[in-house]
Amino acid sequence: MFPKKTKQTESGDIHKMVEKFQKKGLKVKIVEPITENNPLREIFLNDEYLDLHEVSTNCPDCKTSFGKIPTRSAKCKECGNQFLVKKDPFQKDVKYLILKNQFHEKEVYWKPYISYEKTKKWINSVWPNGSPKFVNRDFDWKLLNDWKVQEMRKGATGGIIGVCSHQADFLEKEGKFSHCYETLCELNFIQINHETETAVLMGTNRASLHSGFPPRSTHKKMFKIARKLNYNYDLAKQNFVKRVKNLRGPLSPEEAFEILAEEYGFA
Repeated sequence: MFPKKTKQTESGDIHKMVEKFQKKGLKVKIVEPITENNPLREIFLNDEYLDLHEVSTNCPDCKTSFGKIPTRSAKCKECGNQFLVKKDPFQKDVKYLILKNQFHEKEVYWKPYISYEKTKKWINSVWPNGSPKFVNRDFDWKLLNDWKVQEMRKGATGGIIGVCSHQADFLEKEGKFSHCYETLCELNFIQINHETETAVLMGTNRASLHSGFPPRSTHKKMFKIARKLNYNYDLAKQNFVKRVKNLRGPLSPEEAFEILAEEYGFA
């Protein structure tokens, strides 16, 4: 007749409690809370172009009733807008209505470990009138940096070179030529050392890898930017060495610069 009394057990180690339950044959797992230190959280909270709405029975745009509170998705019969119900990626038990199209544009918040190709596609995407969808510059740059860190952790030389190339294009478009030059220094240092290591493994010299071909476009671009900055040979070399001094390879920063400058004809 009376409800069964349950003994409340407190433990400082939740993992030991879970292990105890599992030994009894119970299927228990720990759901770790999402950390508030996630680097995307601050961007998420301050993204003025992210349009989130409270989940309710009415369409956020035209206020027409959906007929019920949506649990996964809802399409408004009046204005035709389609919304998704998505959890806040950084807070427990908080949900929002978000336009389906915008969710796919801002999906990085819900999938922080995305492919670089998808990131690049988002960064280059535009509205029908030609205006960029991503106008939040810091957000775009954050995506590139995050992917670069992942490539570095994997030791993926090709991936690192690819990200550096797009970072350089990004900075050039912004007119930040000194930063663009520094990024190209890093790119070319990594690339020329990778080519040198490959040549050693093949038992040949680096020049033979590109025999009959003009200097790499990234080499040309670095020195074109150097000329735009009015760098002479010594200043260009000084900034190159300063940028890559902490990177390692069979060629020293000085040697790498001298080879690149000779190939391009920068004096």
